[in-house]
Amino acid sequence: MWFSFCVPDLPNNTRRLGLIGYPLGHSRSPELFARFFKQDARAWSYELFPMQRVENLREWLDSNPDIVGLNVTIPHKQAVIPLLDTLHASAMETGAVNCIRVSRRPGLYLEGFNTDTTGFADMLNEAGVEQGVRALVFGTGGAALAVQYVLRQRGIPYLRIGRNRSKADVLFGELDAAMLSDRKLLIQTTPLGMEGPWEGMKPDIPYEAIGNEHVCLDLVYRPAITPFMETCKHNGARAFNGMRMLEAQALHAWELFRA
Repeated sequence: MWFSFCVPDLPNNTRRLGLIGYPLGHSRSPELFARFFKQDARAWSYELFPMQRVENLREWLDSNPDIVGLNVTIPHKQAVIPLLDTLHASAMETGAVNCIRVSRRPGLYLEGFNTDTTGFADMLNEAGVEQGVRALVFGTGGAALAVQYVLRQRGIPYLRIGRNRSKADVLFGELDAAMLSDRKLLIQTTPLGMEGPWEGMKPDIPYEAIGNEHVCLDLVYRPAITPFMETCKHNGARAFNGMRMLEAQALHAWELFRA
């Protein structure tokens, strides 16, 4: 299903950006990009485009010639890849796209990037993650692929925890307390806990094995303290939400869009 809505009349020279995914009610991207627009003399706008499916993305962009860039979020970070003309190294190596640069040469030309990798690297720095730590990554979607890419770059060994045997090293139902207590970096990449349909939820894991030596990162940024974070903090762990990652990946995307 495709959604449309009214937007204010814009000057003819406005360069439009936006976010595609579903649902999008939680997004802070418009306010982040509004800050970036102040750095540029050209006219820009940023809009939310809630889309449940992306098969017709190229046709939609053909009918919206003033759109020059799109951010991509759940659940389309992998689904958009076959629709693109070029994948840059970050997207090719992660197998996920969260940023599409749109140009007309004169035909439509779509370039895929992954700026989540930059964002997650900043998140690790903020958390002060030390060398020698081992990680568990909860979830196997597009965001998890960016996380895994950065962990490999930093030499941090990890296990993927998921619900699908073909994508996960360990299924959620197989994760035990010993495995959890042995790995001190926990990374929550699923939408569980996010405002909206997943609100109040958290991964089903043995939280009693988490203690003050653990660092727990949740890529969700709304609410500021997720149920996963709250439970981990209650057990003595240090916990961080995904705001730093959101801001860093958005800034990288802006640099690509305005180039």
